[in-house]
Amino acid sequence: MQVAVVKEKEKEETISERQAIEIAVLWAIRKHRVSPDSVLAIDTIENIGSWMVYIYLKHSPIVVIIEVEKSGKVFGSYIRSLWGE
Repeated sequence: MQVAVVKEKEKEETISERQAIEIAVLWAIRKHRVSPDSVLAIDTIENIGSWMVYIYLKHSPIVVIIEVEKSGKVFGSYIRSLWGE
């Protein structure tokens, strides 16, 4: 008699939008020296494999953009001007 063995694929855990925001804010504080008091607003965009987190700062024409993978790792971050360039 033959027995079929079904292997369940290990599903990679994905993080929620809230967890992506937490990771991104902590990253901005550590790497870009953003003060928690200077955060004006946070916007997120969900991509296929990652979250793009936009952190807008008070009294500043820049935005910190951090890409957090669905696994919870930071893929990259950079600072961009809101006025072009």
